[in-house]
This record gives sequence, structure tokens and C-alpha cells, in this order.
Amino acid sequence: MHWSRERLKRVGTAELRLDDDASPSREMKSIILHIGQSKTGTTTIQRSCWAQRSLLLGCGVQYLESGVEYSHSPAHYGLLSDYFKLPLPSPNFSLGNRFSECERIWDTALSEIESSTCQKILISCESGWLLDTDAIGYVKGKLDRYAVFIVLVLREPAAYIVSSYKQAIKVGRFLSTFSDFLALRRDLLDYDKPIARWASQFGRENLGIFSYEGLRSRLLENFWQIIGVDGCTDGLITQWGEEGVSANVTPIDGVLLALKTLGQLESRLPKAVARPVRRFRRSLMEDKLPIVNAGLSRLPCTLLCEYDLQLLQTLPTNKAIAFDETRAFACRIAYLSERELSVDCRGT
Repeated sequence: MHWSRERLKRVGTAELRLDDDASPSREMKSIILHIGQSKTGTTTIQRSCWAQRSLLLGCGVQYLESGVEYSHSPAHYGLLSDYFKLPLPSPNFSLGNRFSECERIWDTALSEIESSTCQKILISCESGWLLDTDAIGYVKGKLDRYAVFIVLVLREPAAYIVSSYKQAIKVGRFLSTFSDFLALRRDLLDYDKPIARWASQFGRENLGIFSYEGLRSRLLENFWQIIGVDGCTDGLITQWGEEGVSANVTPIDGVLLALKTLGQLESRLPKAVARPVRRFRRSLMEDKLPIVNAGLSRLPCTLLCEYDLQLLQTLPTNKAIAFDETRAFACRIAYLSERELSVDCRGT
């Protein structure tokens, strides 16, 4: 179905309107940056995109292979890391070669983008939303010749900070109390600042903000719609795993309490003695001990008792953010990268 320029101008909210003078040509490739946040189904989305790269190519979208080499999952940490402050997640990555390695990865990525036959390029990294202004400016400089769209999925702050705390315990990054975690990472709750940083570089009209609570029941199906391929979903999975089980699921509280206790024990033991504790903890974390996990699931909810419920109730909500942009944003991406829209824009 073909849509006139006048019809497309009326698609979506005022923030997503198309202006004749400002719109890039249809020949310009579109880069879709999915920047997070974490704990909003990002691992499920990334693994689905990676497993279905050939199907997405048939839909006109290329999920880049460059930049995933430093990640335990197919996320583009090599492209959306904080280049000037944090080392990339590689065991052999030193401070001295950090920036030159980032340049090398980006050079490879840009070559892949240029050689791609697709008009849409998808890059996904859940930590991208926390990049500072310098790092975002670096990304903008690399992608200046393309039409760039930012996809940011946000979770209700109270649920997000609790889920982040559980994830930190799961992987062993934090083993203290929830109150200590909140005091250390309260910056995670300030959604306005990262939104402003990305908008200042790429323009608010190119930043699509979506509610995880609104997307989660049909996460992949909704994500395909956001990136404008919902009209080409034959063969694309809409649920991850045989029964629609999400990837990187947070363990239940009984298992988390055991992981936290084992992590604290491991930190106090000599390295030689700590190794079997570490192996047992990893097996528990990866759900390789189903009988033990089942027993721990019957424990009282002791971890949750640490939460300061009164404090959680004072956290901001997402009610002030408009989340009804899905189809309008997809229509904008589709218009700028294809002659025929892959999404149905009627009624948007």
C-alpha cells in the first residue's frame, strides 16, 4: 500500500510529524538504535533478532553482526559502550587501547552498514540509554550520514529498581542490602536526564519512548511493529522459547537469597576454596539444579522484606510520558526507508 506525503504528515502525534524540508530522502538508510533500558525484555529481543537474522533480512532489516563480539549475548556493547569512562566488557581489554578498539569496531560496523542491501539497520544495547553526552555525541558523529531513530523502552521506576537489584545479585555484582543499592544507583530512577541527552543529539522527534508494561504481554510482536516489520512477520517468532519463556529471567526470591549468601561466602574464602562455591553458585544461577531450585522456591519471601515499601511508593511514575507512539513511530521509520510501508498506519 502506498501513502502520499500529505497522508503521512498526518500520521501520529505532533512530535512525530514529517516536514518536507526536514525529511531525509528515501534512499538514506535508517539506523534504529534500541538503547534499553535493561530488564525490559532486551535479552529476549536481542536473542530473537540474532537467531532470525536471515528472516529479518528478508523483511529489509539487518541486525548488525559488528559490535557483539565483546558481549555474552548478541547485544552491541562494542558500539554503545561509554567509550571515555568504562572499559568494554572484555577480560583482555586495557585502558590504554580502549578508544582505538572502539574506533576499529565502529569502522567495521560502518563497512557492514554500507555494504548492506537493507535500508534499515538495527543496533541493540540495553546500557545505551545511560551513555553520557560525550559518548552519545561520538555515536552521532559516526552515524551522521544516516537517518537515526532511537527506541527506548522504560519500566515503571519502582519495578525497575527492584528488578535491577535482583539482577545485580544474580550476576554477583552487588551483595549488600536493597537500601544500599538504592543509595548507590538512585541515578537509575532519573529518566528525564538520559532522555534529554539523547534528544539533544538526535532530536526529540527521532526518539520513541515506549512503556514496558504496555509491550510485555506481546513483547516481540510489539517490537516488530515498532521497527516497522509487522507486515512481514511470516516465519518470525513472536514468543521466545518453546513456550514463550523470556530470556534472562530473574530468579525467584528464594534462589536469589541463596545466590546472595553464596556470593558473600565466596568473597570471604581463599581463592582455592572459593572455586567450588563459585561453580555451585553458577549452576544455581543458570538453573542447572532444578531440584535445589524447587526447594529454594518454597522459602519465605525474605529478600522482599528488605525493600523499603514506603520509599518505593514515593518513586516517580511513568504517567507523564506519552506511550502511544508505537504505530506512528513505526510509520515514520517505514516512510523514510521504504517505498511501501510494512505497517498499517490507518487509525494512528
